[in-house]
Amino acid sequence: MKIDKDKFPLEIDGDYISNLQVMKSAAGHYIGRSYFDSEIGAELPYSRESGYYATHDEAQRELDGDTFEVRDCIENAWAYRNGLPLPR
Repeated sequence: MKIDKDKFPLEIDGDYISNLQVMKSAAGHYIGRSYFDSEIGAELPYSRESGYYATHDEAQRELDGDTFEVRDCIENAWAYRNGLPLPR
């Protein structure tokens, strides 16, 4: 399967990962990344690098302005040590 390198420009350990984007979960909107899982042929969440926002627009403003606070957690620390670029 061909990977869209414009949508998933990062490759870490065989995972094709997006740049930062606004994403949504049941808990709200957040800034994170998705990845393409070639085994199942689907785009899935990869990281949550911010806290939650009430609206998509609020999260997008924080992303566009590069003003969001990076979430301090073990999974982000591990990802940054293993090749995921820091947001700033």
